[in-house]
Order: sequence, then C-alpha cells, then structure tokens
Amino acid sequence: QKEYQLGIRSEDWEVHSTETPGALVVEIEQIEELGSEAYAYCHPVESRGFATRDTLAVRLLRGHFMITCRVRGHPLMTKGRRRHAGETLWITPTRTHHFDAESGERI
Repeated sequence: QKEYQLGIRSEDWEVHSTETPGALVVEIEQIEELGSEAYAYCHPVESRGFATRDTLAVRLLRGHFMITCRVRGHPLMTKGRRRHAGETLWITPTRTHHFDAESGERI
C-alpha cells in the first residue's frame, strides 16, 4: 500500500468557535495577534479521522503534531470574550495538498 503525505496551509483551515460536525477538535497552545488577523497554534485533542472536501480520509494522532491556523475575523471570540491557550476550537480544512511520501513530489 502506497503512503502519501498531506499538507494543509495555515490559511486553508476554517476555524469554528462552536462544536461543528466533522471538524477536528483542537486545543489552543498559543495565539499570535497580528492586527486584522491572528495565528492560532493548536494540537489535536483526540485521535480520529476526518474527511476533507476532496474526500481524502486522514488519521490524526492526538497531540503528536502542531497545527497552525491563520484566523481572520472573530472566530476566536466566544460570547464577547477572546479565547486563550488551553481552550478548544473546531477546525476543518478547506484545501489540501498531497505528496508522495517517498519522493516528496506533489501529486
């Protein structure tokens, strides 16, 4: 069975401030404020799979890697309060990039 790598850019995550069906549940480790946008540095809080919009199934292992999400607007706000490290977000990829695991070439 051939292995592939999946790449998701920080701007290609849709960030939700409330529980969203099919979304990946992540815990915020740090938020970097940059004026009109912010970067949320997160890690998965559960081992699970999710389906991307192009139907590739992905298996994620809890806490084994960091996910960076570029956030515009107000999804980091809940009931008028800014979210902080240790809190939960729900994220879904809007675009993915696929690579051959052996050669690193884009598929």
